[in-house]
Amino acid sequence: MNWILFGIIFGGAIVISAISARNTKELPDVSERMYRILFFILLCVFSFLLFYKVGEIPIPYHVDEAGMVYDARSLAAYGTDRWGYHFPVYLINYGGGQSALYMYLAAAAIKLFGYSVTAVRLPAIFFSLLSAAVFAVLVRKEYGNTGSLIALGVFCFLPFSVMHSRWGLDAYLLFPMLIFSCTSLYSAVKTDRNRLFVLSGCLFGVTLYSYAVSYILVPVFLGPVLLFLLLNRRIRAGQLAGLILPILLLALPLILLLAVNNGLIGEIRTPYFSVPKLFAYRGSEFSIGNILQNLKFGERNIFYNIFVWDSLRYNVIPRFGSLFYFTIPLIILGLVLCVGKSIRNIRSGEFSPDLMICFLFLISFGIQLLLPYSNVNRACAVYFPLIWFLAAGLNFVFTRSRATAVLSCGIWLFLTVSFTGYYFREFSRELAYELSITSVEDLSQALDFAEEININNEPVTVYGLSQPYLYILLVKNIDPETFRNSVEMKDQNVMSFGSYKFDPGEVSADRVYLLRTYGWVPFELREDAFTTADFGMVTVYYSEAKPVPDR
Repeated sequence: MNWILFGIIFGGAIVISAISARNTKELPDVSERMYRILFFILLCVFSFLLFYKVGEIPIPYHVDEAGMVYDARSLAAYGTDRWGYHFPVYLINYGGGQSALYMYLAAAAIKLFGYSVTAVRLPAIFFSLLSAAVFAVLVRKEYGNTGSLIALGVFCFLPFSVMHSRWGLDAYLLFPMLIFSCTSLYSAVKTDRNRLFVLSGCLFGVTLYSYAVSYILVPVFLGPVLLFLLLNRRIRAGQLAGLILPILLLALPLILLLAVNNGLIGEIRTPYFSVPKLFAYRGSEFSIGNILQNLKFGERNIFYNIFVWDSLRYNVIPRFGSLFYFTIPLIILGLVLCVGKSIRNIRSGEFSPDLMICFLFLISFGIQLLLPYSNVNRACAVYFPLIWFLAAGLNFVFTRSRATAVLSCGIWLFLTVSFTGYYFREFSRELAYELSITSVEDLSQALDFAEEININNEPVTVYGLSQPYLYILLVKNIDPETFRNSVEMKDQNVMSFGSYKFDPGEVSADRVYLLRTYGWVPFELREDAFTTADFGMVTVYYSEAKPVPDR
């Protein structure tokens, strides 16, 4: 809490100092040549932060990332996901579903570069780098070269920007896709080019496959934006059709998905695409009754979850927050400035990035209020306008006083060095305690050892992990058909397949057990009849009567 208060107080002092400064000057706009040089340098530094040890940090894999990776490998090799669906429009994953865009991108990366942790995280890195560049281009249209460089510097060195870009998680793709889509729409309106309206429609359509929240976000966001453009004659009928038709065409498979999972039609299976029936459909999560719950003071408060911590260590580090705490007053300042500009735009009929971003913030934040709880990955759409407001606030500070500008840069440099040092040195070790995460290398060694000493040919029992069967599929590179032919399920949970069991049942000395090193261990396995062999994050429990191979 001290970090939060200290940061907010410091940021507030900078804002107050900037507002009270008497000498206001326009920032000198850097030359085109200098802009390109600094733009390139910032992206190179950001690239280093994203690529450095990406195959090791964070620890592979997050449980949802693991599910996506196995489906991507299956698609690249066999054209189906693990459940046998050819080119699904949506993944079943562990039963509740998972958006498919990242899986297809990861499958393409595997085809091009071969399978590795780095390869499956390449789409996240590429999209993040591209979104940083496109974000800076959009800011440049409103604030010039200098404002664009400030925005790019802000974007590249935020904890959110670094942390979300190094996971292969489907939800995070909504953030860059909104940046691409909104920038394309703004450019289409400003240049009056028909093909850019079509491109914008295609991008918004593809955005629907990034994360399920977009099913509501995209149409509700486009509604008021297009109404404003129509009322002010900023878009013609043909351009409107060019924008909407690609969205409708790309949305059609997802409309079928909703129809299938609401029981209106049966699931669709073809050799070319599939619309699956989910084990557990989550369409009823949105509720007006969640608003008050999300606004209550405490660790479930929506602002706490977005800025401080959402209880998921892989999303945000509480010491630094998602956007650094000193930026909160700057974000508020930028919000006020952008709202003021938007009001003037509405009165004059001018379409600006600020107006579009304010619409997006209002709608994306409102959607989060309707969800039962918020976290960083669910709320990733909110971070686009938040970072825009931050850039606008910093641009204001830089124009008011050289002292506040220098102080802001100094604080930012200090926080960036502190965060990156912590992230690359300590974060990965701390993440080992996250229940949904394990090391595939440790599990592979533990499995080899367990199978070597398993002389009774009993099923090797693996539990204490989140969805342990999926990690076995990855480590052993088991094809999806073999998995489907031997899988046993109970209440939508995989209980066993092949020679592996995931329900401990009654503990037997004849069996070999694999558990998380840092997790709960049943009393029976702690008795003298069992001994252990540690493999980093995984521990093997076995009877002392079994012959132990040399390690």
